[in-house]
Amino acid sequence: MGIINQGLIMTLVGMSGVFFFLVMLVYATKLTSSIVSKYFPAKSTAPPVKKKAPAPSIKTVDANADNELEHIAAVIAIAQQEFKIPVK
Repeated sequence: MGIINQGLIMTLVGMSGVFFFLVMLVYATKLTSSIVSKYFPAKSTAPPVKKKAPAPSIKTVDANADNELEHIAAVIAIAQQEFKIPVK
């Protein structure tokens, strides 16, 4: 038996051992969770939370809003030309 075959067998045995260990760990965690839930049920001790009414929004008119939108449009146009993105 060559060294490659021994390496493959060791890899297969090792990976199988880890896989089965992880499967057993999952089942042990589920079992522990069900036992704890059965004998120690969760209690809701937090008081109910009252939702606050949202604050009224205040809209302001910005004198530079049109200038800002034009700037954004210009930046988008330059990016479309630079990266050759087709305009829809």
